[in-house]
Amino acid sequence: MKKKFLIILTAMMFLLGGCGKSDEENADSAAETDVSGNVIEPETDEEDDKDSKDDKKDKKDKDSKDDKDSSEEENDESSEEEVTEEPVPERTYDVQNEYFGATVKSLEEADGGATLTIEFVNVSDQVYYKSDEEMKPGATWEKSITQPKEKWLAAAEKGTENWIHYEFYDKESKCIFKGGVVFKTDKNIEVKDMRVFTE
Repeated sequence: MKKKFLIILTAMMFLLGGCGKSDEENADSAAETDVSGNVIEPETDEEDDKDSKDDKKDKKDKDSKDDKDSSEEENDESSEEEVTEEPVPERTYDVQNEYFGATVKSLEEADGGATLTIEFVNVSDQVYYKSDEEMKPGATWEKSITQPKEKWLAAAEKGTENWIHYEFYDKESKCIFKGGVVFKTDKNIEVKDMRVFTE
């Protein structure tokens, strides 16, 4: 009987001891195990840290993407700025003055005759008029001379000069240039001794 009483008393003490735990401790121990006795990891600051890290990572990725987009835009802008028009290569002419440059363009032979073509370019930075034709800076025109081959050969033997005359006018119809080019040809109808003349 005494033993029974002691066992009951001991059991009651254990029960009371268990009940005497604070609510906080009971909550902790309840959170630590589930029904099957498996340990459950409580939600701690680590998970908060993980969420915070994920947020930071998302923000970093977004910032990185924004930086990349911004960088690409800057690259596009710099590409646009770097793209410049190729400078027009300087041409060389057989003869040139302040208004035009002249170059032998071609020699064509056909039907016992030959056509020599001289190309002219407005090398000045102003618009002028050749007869009624407006010649802007960089504008070109051609002058062709066609003769029978015998006449070209005779001119070459005699040293005959070929003259091309022009008059240029400004916008007020004032004559700014009067002259042209003069040249000789050899027996192959190739131009030689070309020069600019003024009147």
